[in-house]
Amino acid sequence: MSFARILGLISAALWLALAVGCGEQGDERAAALEKQAAGAAREAGETLEANTERSAKIMKETYDEQRKAGEGAVTAAGDAYEAVLEEPIEREEAEEQ
Repeated sequence: MSFARILGLISAALWLALAVGCGEQGDERAAALEKQAAGAAREAGETLEANTERSAKIMKETYDEQRKAGEGAVTAAGDAYEAVLEEPIEREEAEEQ
């Protein structure tokens, strides 16, 4: 699930929780929506953590490879940054094939 989709679910759940009327039935709905929003927030956090770890790994590997190939520190850092930006595109292309 994409991060944007997760944020959309969280936002929708929170707005619905605010819109639900008072009373026992409204409280039950609000509690269910709050639980759903908490689950979506947890999933978003896990997704962000995994993306951050993957990006750090790609950046380190690319930087190390470029430095071993004789590139300067600034160029290697730029290449590492570009590799992180290109990784989602490459992953999408691989999934399509």
